[in-house]
Amino acid sequence: MKRDVTAHHVVYRSQGGGDERENLTAPCAYCHLIAVHGGLMEVSGTAPDALRWVIGRRPLVVVVGREKMLSGAA
Repeated sequence: MKRDVTAHHVVYRSQGGGDERENLTAPCAYCHLIAVHGGLMEVSGTAPDALRWVIGRRPLVVVVGREKMLSGAA
């Protein structure tokens, strides 16, 4: 299992987000660079416990905190 993680700003610095703990998360490098910045995954909310991850363009999976809220059929 790879453990390489990258810092990600929930609200991008270019859009006024800062380096506060509530605005930072650490997805794996693939999820950060390919999924988030590639438009396949979105993250919103506040870290660490109130992040909302939407995975998939239509969303396939929505995770809030640590709870899966929605799972669509592939």
